[in-house]
Amino acid sequence: MKILLVLSLLLISATVYSDNTRDMRANVLRVLHASNISVQDLEQNGKKLLLGEFTGAGLVPIGKVDAFITQNDVVFKNEVREILFNDRALQQTLINLRAIHVDDKIVDRSNMLGFIVE
Repeated sequence: MKILLVLSLLLISATVYSDNTRDMRANVLRVLHASNISVQDLEQNGKKLLLGEFTGAGLVPIGKVDAFITQNDVVFKNEVREILFNDRALQQTLINLRAIHVDDKIVDRSNMLGFIVE
């Protein structure tokens, strides 16, 4: 009985994880399309699209990030006024990213769907 319960929970978790990843990817593709960017063009130029923490994006150094994909826009690194970290003493990787300062607003890490990296 316990095994059946555990297997059921694992199946439900896998389904939720899969749906979440699919929805996130669809949102990222929508934002990229609105900005006239295609994944194929990125890949042809040696870039990669990373979706949040699900792809190991947290380990990527900030220096390799070309753009931040928010819920409504693609923010290129040259548009960022300041990058804010949770702890400046730690490595400057995406896992330590707190927010970016763009124009007159702060975009929190929780509002970022993905990243374009070298």
